[in-house]
Amino acid sequence: MVGGLDIDGVAPPPLLLGALGPRMLALAGRLADGIVTAAAGPHVLTEHIVPTLTKAAADAGRPAPRIVAAVVACITDDAETARTRIAATSKPYATFPVFQAMLEREGVRSQVDIGIIGDEATARAQAQRFIDAGATELAIRESTGTPDEAERTRAFLISLLE
Repeated sequence: MVGGLDIDGVAPPPLLLGALGPRMLALAGRLADGIVTAAAGPHVLTEHIVPTLTKAAADAGRPAPRIVAAVVACITDDAETARTRIAATSKPYATFPVFQAMLEREGVRSQVDIGIIGDEATARAQAQRFIDAGATELAIRESTGTPDEAERTRAFLISLLE
């Protein structure tokens, strides 16, 4: 290994890049093991991210990349209150042009609009939409909420592993 640490018998960790725009997706497809998204919902995954990234990987003779969709979650019976609370903490993200572009492509105004928010059945369907769109993994950030919402969200996340 040139310029790095080489330890016999230890595989290097996967390289995942934060990528949303065409140039970063092309770079990730050529050189990385995958990407982590933000502000990208199922529509953006299906129509933009997955095809761009997988084509770049295929053109470079690389295996299908990992696509980790980062999304907020809150299991609750009061989705509107949760959305309002989460939206207040998500406002800074909407100031980044690349995030604005992804939200616009998705047809939503805020990251909360692509969140996994609602009761368990609703949340399971929302999570499945990301997988159906091409996400190989979900990186779910638990929203701050009531103690009951936190407990339900953790239980829901565990249930996704079963």
